[in-house]
Amino acid sequence: MWASQGATILVSKKDVSAVELGNEHLLLQKKFQRNDIIRYGFPEYLAENIFNNEKQSQFSWYPCALENIELPKKTYPLINGHYLEVLDAPGHTPGNIVCFIPQTGELFSGDTLLPTTIPTPGMHYITSQKAKEDYKRWPSLPDFIETVKSLQKLKVKYILPGHGSTVDDPQKLFKRFNTHHQIRAKRIRKLLSEHSDTPFGLAKRQYPKIPEKRLIQAMIEIIGHLDVFLISMEVECSEKNNTLIYTSTK
Repeated sequence: MWASQGATILVSKKDVSAVELGNEHLLLQKKFQRNDIIRYGFPEYLAENIFNNEKQSQFSWYPCALENIELPKKTYPLINGHYLEVLDAPGHTPGNIVCFIPQTGELFSGDTLLPTTIPTPGMHYITSQKAKEDYKRWPSLPDFIETVKSLQKLKVKYILPGHGSTVDDPQKLFKRFNTHHQIRAKRIRKLLSEHSDTPFGLAKRQYPKIPEKRLIQAMIEIIGHLDVFLISMEVECSEKNNTLIYTSTK
């Protein structure tokens, strides 16, 4: 919609196809998520019920023509000799970016850091106009954690998030994000030390009182931590009857 009013849309290279496709990208994401969530152990009959009966979002994501999309520069001049740095911050999306003004310590964090909640990793897929059926999940949490670590090294004085009020105690947000994922990782390690399991099985054991149909979001965060564990070789992943099973290597 902004592009239709003459605005140039700054988009990181890895997110260009998503912005170009708009709502079609969202529909493809849902399709791929439904296929993968079953491979991670979620009951197929529940997946069919949830995805088929999901309410249509009241928001529309209009596709953006390539001529209105521009890759961001590293810096943009501001007044009084200040400048805006555009930083790669993968996590919330594959090509997520944040902006930082080093002279004032202002970090425009988007959905990377939020004042009232911990942004959770999603199930992301790189889509394109040419390859809409060939897909592979992009593991978001490993990059998300590294992004927050790198932002914490900046001299941040204020965080201006995509949702909520300005935060004048940035270290509090950094600490909360790190502590949250450290605790989650510790719990998943303990469950895997007891026996191998699917992400769905891990979610059921970690949240036994939550109805199965509400476990998808919990599964997604668990899958994110399993991605981290695969990189550090703390787990191994095997496939049995088209279902992925994770085993601790410790």
